[in-house]
Amino acid sequence: MSGKDVRLLIDSGYRNYPSYYLYSRLRGRIERGIDFIRSVNTETSKEYIDKEHQWVYLNMNKKLREQLWPFFFYREIRKISEWLRVGELSHEFSRLELCLLSGNIKNIFLQTTDTTARLRRLEHILTGFSKGFKGIKEAFDKDGFRGFEEHIMNSFLSIMVVSYIYPVLRNLFRYLIDLRNVMSIYKHIRWGIDKMPPFISGGKIGLEDLRKAALSGDSSQVLQFTSNRLKTVVSKPTELETAFYIKVRNELRRDYLSTPLEPVVIIYYLWNLYLESILISS
Repeated sequence: MSGKDVRLLIDSGYRNYPSYYLYSRLRGRIERGIDFIRSVNTETSKEYIDKEHQWVYLNMNKKLREQLWPFFFYREIRKISEWLRVGELSHEFSRLELCLLSGNIKNIFLQTTDTTARLRRLEHILTGFSKGFKGIKEAFDKDGFRGFEEHIMNSFLSIMVVSYIYPVLRNLFRYLIDLRNVMSIYKHIRWGIDKMPPFISGGKIGLEDLRKAALSGDSSQVLQFTSNRLKTVVSKPTELETAFYIKVRNELRRDYLSTPLEPVVIIYYLWNLYLESILISS
């Protein structure tokens, strides 16, 4: 993990276990984890998933963290958005002890409740990693918390798909870009916004195809467009997100079955838990 990356996630020291040791343990947890998620309520499943992410991360050796840190940071972005909305964030705040964000990011929210100060300090840290994060405060000033969250997530995904990262992760992030672009089209049509939605480049669906779907002005055509792309049936807007997540799960499963002693087993295991919790709550 490079010096830049250390500022984004905790650096608690590396386990010296060989990678295949962790892979073997996770292969035995895949079905048990899903069974547990199915047996508990939503809040308990969230805490369980947080604990599993932390356990996996802390048991990864240096090489694995260098390969997979973007996957873990992607999930932590949601916590940054959540914390920005919170006034006073104490050390006892819900699930803070399970957070994988670096100390300097956590301290932004522990040391001040001023939103402007938080935004400036966060932008300073994130642009130290990549200039692609620039504009955080402007996004918040324009569109509030929603604009902030979209800017952080869109910037991160855009940065990752053009970076030298584990190919399985790049493929996952490209699907997530497609999801965000398709959802943007649907929202513009639903809300009657005439202006072309802003698209994130780097997904699997080309920008020209996205523009054509947006110009149709017909949400049913967007669903059909998505169904064709994912080779599945998406019959209503509430199924869009799940359809993309299932597509990612299926491709991860294919890669896992063909290469069971590769880092994909880690992503497949954790993604499975997350998807199962969504399927149960929907």
